[in-house]
Amino acid sequence: MNHLWSLLSALLLLLSYCQSLSSEENEVLKPVQFNKSLLIENAIGNISETESQTPTNSPTWNTTLTPVKNTSTTLYCPGNQIFLENSTDCGCPFHLVKNGDDCYCPQGFTLTGEMECEDVDECNEEALGPCGPHAICSNTPGSYSCSCLHGYLMGATGCQDIDECGLAKVTGLQACPSNAECKNTIGSFHCFCPLGYVMALNGHVVLM
Repeated sequence: MNHLWSLLSALLLLLSYCQSLSSEENEVLKPVQFNKSLLIENAIGNISETESQTPTNSPTWNTTLTPVKNTSTTLYCPGNQIFLENSTDCGCPFHLVKNGDDCYCPQGFTLTGEMECEDVDECNEEALGPCGPHAICSNTPGSYSCSCLHGYLMGATGCQDIDECGLAKVTGLQACPSNAECKNTIGSFHCFCPLGYVMALNGHVVLM
């Protein structure tokens, strides 16, 4: 009889506990696991409150958001600038000139894919070169030089023919021997004897 009374008491306690759970409509239900051995012990022996345990394999949620530093962010430099050595600052290598967002080589040099400046051979850029047809072009680092051929003089538009005959009249210098006539040619001049004169072996012009 005592055992029956203990069993009925345990069932009434369990029913009362379930009703209290269903009466709270706004309560968030949590998983509960009853200790079977404890229920059996209470049913047989003394009546006490039933303990509950959360299953060990129940999932848990961390509601605290922890900021994570984004280490995968890729930095870019504007234009064709690069990151300077041992720095996160953008710029141009020492041998380049910065103009806006881009790096350029000094005049007379061209930029290569390795951010290096390579000398431009201006003498081979054009068929006749930058000096024109009557000059010799010599390439120099970052520039070039022009030297006129014999019989030409450097002018505003390049090497121009020297009129040796006309120059002789202006300066008083002799281009040809006395009594000889001077005729200018491209890059040179020509001396010839007038009618009735011949050129002697010593270079003088004498009468026939």
